[in-house]
Amino acid sequence: MKDLHGKTAFITGGSSGIGLETARLLASKGCHIVLFARNPEKLEKARSLLLNYRKALSQKVEIHTMDVTDPKNVEQAVKKAVETAGAPDVVISNAGKGFGNYFENTPFEVFDQVMRTNVYGVRNMTAAALPYLQQNQGHLVIVASLAGMAALPGYTAYGTSKFAAVGFAKCLRPELKTKGVGLTLVCPPEVYTAMVEEELKTLPKEYRAVKLMAGIEPLEKVARDIVRGIEKNRFVVITGLMAKMSYYLVKFFPGRISNWVTDLMVRQHAQKG
Repeated sequence: MKDLHGKTAFITGGSSGIGLETARLLASKGCHIVLFARNPEKLEKARSLLLNYRKALSQKVEIHTMDVTDPKNVEQAVKKAVETAGAPDVVISNAGKGFGNYFENTPFEVFDQVMRTNVYGVRNMTAAALPYLQQNQGHLVIVASLAGMAALPGYTAYGTSKFAAVGFAKCLRPELKTKGVGLTLVCPPEVYTAMVEEELKTLPKEYRAVKLMAGIEPLEKVARDIVRGIEKNRFVVITGLMAKMSYYLVKFFPGRISNWVTDLMVRQHAQKG
């Protein structure tokens, strides 16, 4: 999708973080924006912000409350948005829930919440939006994580959910291609967002050190890479040099070498702790 001007973008998890920053960039390129999130107050603030980044006053910026874990709610919210803003050309499935801790310290209900948001949330939004994307020959973006490409200790809930999201995208890509719908899978490393700040409260220190091997990327850089991925119809987008190095380490040396590096980092920082 080379020209985004005048296109309509639906974004889940759009009231903050990666979703909001990507919305800001798309608005500056002339897109109509529809944000979905659970918190109406945050959505209102996000809308007020985005109004300042429009290229033209005719650009729409709409907000709708949505719980991505509830398929009926997702379907209703998408239908309502289509009625007022039109069918989407771009759908960014970005809503997510993070959690980091030892497996034995991960309550079942938290594990299930992470899975419902990060896996079923992606499925629910994809199912609701796909008919419209087919109609417009549009583009779907699934925001996963580098934790869905490289297994990280401390992420038995989050990592499992992101591996599932990555698998979902890989299975879906050839299906969508036959329908004329593009798909971009985004796998950023750590990005300082409200979700990550909450996650760091419980993530063991030695595991955080392993995570930081992949680097930290600013929101602005991740958003630019997402938009570039849409424009160039790229399937996999890994943001940041260190993240790419970590990705290729696991891709080409998936056994002893990558495991040895991870185990070494954990031991070193556990001894310091």
